[in-house]
Amino acid sequence: MPPRSSIILKPGTIISHRFELKAILDSGSFGSVYTALDMSTGNTIALKLSDRRHDGVFLAEARVQAFLTSRRFAPAPTLHATGVTPDYSFIAMKLLGPSVKHYAKMGMTSKSVLGMGQHMMRVVAALHTTGIIHRDIKPSNFALSASSVLYLLDYGIARRFVDRNGQLGIPRQKPGVRHPPHPNPRLTQFRGSSRYASVRAHAGEELSPRDDAWSTVFSIIELWLGELPWSKAPTTEDVVRIKNDVISGRAGVELPQCIWICIAHIETLQYGEQMDADLIDAAFKADIGQLPDEVLDDNTASGAPQGNRNVVTVNDHTQARFRQRLGLPGVIGFGIASLAQKVVGSVADFTIGI
Repeated sequence: MPPRSSIILKPGTIISHRFELKAILDSGSFGSVYTALDMSTGNTIALKLSDRRHDGVFLAEARVQAFLTSRRFAPAPTLHATGVTPDYSFIAMKLLGPSVKHYAKMGMTSKSVLGMGQHMMRVVAALHTTGIIHRDIKPSNFALSASSVLYLLDYGIARRFVDRNGQLGIPRQKPGVRHPPHPNPRLTQFRGSSRYASVRAHAGEELSPRDDAWSTVFSIIELWLGELPWSKAPTTEDVVRIKNDVISGRAGVELPQCIWICIAHIETLQYGEQMDADLIDAAFKADIGQLPDEVLDDNTASGAPQGNRNVVTVNDHTQARFRQRLGLPGVIGFGIASLAQKVVGSVADFTIGI
């Protein structure tokens, strides 16, 4: 596991004569995220900071977000500014609320899980229409705004899968290989997070939209069950084996019909082929329509595993009150701003990822 970021700065620190740090939100291997005051506008924003060792990752992320912002891709946080100081690289972007992972830890009803999953699939499918694959889809990389709009975050290892004319390239035999090569070839070639990565990602193969789709399905399975069947697997080989068993049905995992439809559909996709968003959307709508309105009991709300949810049917007013207590949007189903407008257009002429 990579070391966590050492960039922990005090509130009140000024970055680039413009951003005043307020509080730290998260810290990871490539940097830390803060709430910050943009002194040029008076707005509160999210500021992602990294030391200069990770300039390449930050530059790639900034390029992708700038491209998606220019394309009015609604589920990408608006990019306000990027830059470097002698010590840090930074990206200033729209401030969002808690991640989907946060909501899952607090507890979600069956209907909320499928509603969230439906929109996660929509967002990822819409991203692919821009010619970009994310390569690190997971619950912590989705977040809700105050108005319950779902966003996709963290484009540090995103990559263009078509050229600027929209033509699909030939899959590379050794994607991610650097010169000079990394001493551990598996670390060189692997892209993503092992828990959510596709089987092809584990094999070091070239990734395409179908691999983002697998990661999204695995994320939804985790929301549904409370944990992934392979979360405690001791080795990568065991993780891959259990993933294959779940996909084939050999593991005997009970999942909603819409998830099995997603699995069957994704298995048919070829390299570069995108999901049928309408088919997937219809599958989720059908399952959601069969579920009653629910409210979490105290055991589930406290973060208990959710594979066997204990729920009661309640009226909308009572459910809204409980969801407010949990910090969840008061209405089941999560709106996606501007996704009614199809994201189209060729990919800009820049290099993203390896």
